[in-house]
Amino acid sequence: MRAIWQALVCGLLLFGADAQARRPRPDVLVIKAARSVKSEDYAQARRYLAMVDRNHRKFDEEHFLRVRASLKFGQGQFDEAVNDFEAALALAKGDPKADLSGHYLSLGLARYALKDYAGALEAFEGAASHGMATPQLAIVRTDCLHRLERVDEALAVIEAAAGTWPGDRHVLYHRALVSLAKSSAPELVDAYFALPDADVEQGLALVRALDQRGATDQAKAYAQQLVTRFPDSKAARSWTPGAP
Repeated sequence: MRAIWQALVCGLLLFGADAQARRPRPDVLVIKAARSVKSEDYAQARRYLAMVDRNHRKFDEEHFLRVRASLKFGQGQFDEAVNDFEAALALAKGDPKADLSGHYLSLGLARYALKDYAGALEAFEGAASHGMATPQLAIVRTDCLHRLERVDEALAVIEAAAGTWPGDRHVLYHRALVSLAKSSAPELVDAYFALPDADVEQGLALVRALDQRGATDQAKAYAQQLVTRFPDSKAARSWTPGAP
């Protein structure tokens, strides 16, 4: 009987060891989860993360938290995403080789989604201070400053971006929009409308901003440009002064 028990125990131990060996490594599972998040397969991402052994020697907590934060963000759970992004950033700060700019950007986007514009701006400035330089980052920094009514600072950021990326449609749109908070800025609106890839929705936003400033004649002229340029746009054809 003792021999039988020993054989059973050995068999169970071997089965456990074999099962452990077959179990996917946590780093592989986290990478698969990240790919699932990118493809917006959030259910599969949750399954991969649920399988991760956080006690495994290959477990990378910072990477795990960042992927889980991205999953939460994609699902609209912004508070939880902020918590995980903050925890991941704190861990990354302890690694001299870590690229912190991406951590700050992700955190800023999650805070922005919560309408925490001051917190988002702080994170975006962190991304910029760690070497990130893209038109998208300049735009979100400008937008936060604008929403916080720090218009002069917003203009300084977007003017610098326009100097670096002079043909970027989104940069020139935001430059014109922020400038309209201070004046009618006809030359900047003209610069946007002169772009070959000007967009009807952005153009209408500038038209509305002009109208709200009382520059209704200018707004009408630009609205007519949009109708001529985008004859199939119902929004452009239906705009009238005073419309929201």
